[in-house]
Amino acid sequence: MNYEVEDQYNIFVKDVETGLLSHELYLREDEYEDEYSHSAIDRGHILLSERIRKYLHDKLPNQYCLFVDWCVRVISVEMAEKKNISNYKNYIVK
Repeated sequence: MNYEVEDQYNIFVKDVETGLLSHELYLREDEYEDEYSHSAIDRGHILLSERIRKYLHDKLPNQYCLFVDWCVRVISVEMAEKKNISNYKNYIVK
């Protein structure tokens, strides 16, 4: 799972750098559940979300929300407002 976390993190960074990030899903549970246990995937979600949170905190504070459930979801604050996501302000990476 460490390889997958690293791969998904690199995809996230590329999405940010190319300006493609507005509402993206990373490390989707359904893509890995045939190979890994749900516990392993959950640990991967935690590791990936910590790395993404640090990146956003250091480079793009107050611009993106970070959610973790069946995937690691990164969505711009602007997109969260447009989609009327309730409580999105609680998930903004500052």
